Amino acid sequence: MATIKAGKWTYTDEEFDRMYDEAKRRSEKEEMIEVRARSARYDKASNRVVLDLSNGATFIFPCDRVEGLSVAAPKDLAEVELWGDGTALHWEKLDVDFSVSGIVAGIFGTKAWMRELANARERSGLKAKRRPALADGKPGFKHTKSQINKTVSRKRQNRAA
Repeated sequence: MATIKAGKWTYTDEEFDRMYDEAKRRSEKEEMIEVRARSARYDKASNRVVLDLSNGATFIFPCDRVEGLSVAAPKDLAEVELWGDGTALHWEKLDVDFSVSGIVAGIFGTKAWMRELANARERSGLKAKRRPALADGKPGFKHTKSQINKTVSRKRQNRAA
């Protein structure tokens, strides 16, 4: 019976073949489940990275939301590479790496980075809600529909008088 030596372990041909077949089955199963990219490219016009996924879908994400890419030059962003059979994105000059599955799940950086993105989004949402109120000169006050109708009626009455 022949044996195969791998590091400090020794296996029979049968053991090695069984382990190889099992590893191959697991790999094929993972390929069906794991999100992989077939291609990745930078779109300078929109400042976004476009991923064509192995399942036929396309995923596009904004560079300004991604830690390590938000302040990068377009020529550096254009040098995106796929690593690990399409499971990872890599920018050599920027020393930035992301898993494709993480990016597709919306994980654009560390927990601290994601928290800051959420805070910025929340701040911009509050500003957006206040803009209409500021337009009529009453900061922070939102008119109800009935209040608007009363105001319109009064203005019409004043014009008629």
